[in-house]
Amino acid sequence: MGNPKVKAHGKKVLTSFGEAIKNLDNLKGAFAKLSELHCDKLHVDPENFRLLGNVIVIILATHFGREFTPDVQAAWQKLVSGVATALAHKYH
Repeated sequence: MGNPKVKAHGKKVLTSFGEAIKNLDNLKGAFAKLSELHCDKLHVDPENFRLLGNVIVIILATHFGREFTPDVQAAWQKLVSGVATALAHKYH
């Protein structure tokens, strides 16, 4: 079901949030190579990082329902925003 390359990339994206949690004090450093790759080689519009982060939060809210409290949502919003900012860091 689906494109295996898209599935593999999705797994990388979600795994990167685990790395983000381990590097909360240095997100820009932790994502520097990915930022450079997405900017210089892949030419991804940095707005897509913010949009994808918001989609991930919506999916989590849908999946977890009432367990996805306002505090949990705020924590995830802060995390995805930090990751999006770190990924956009190398853009000029």
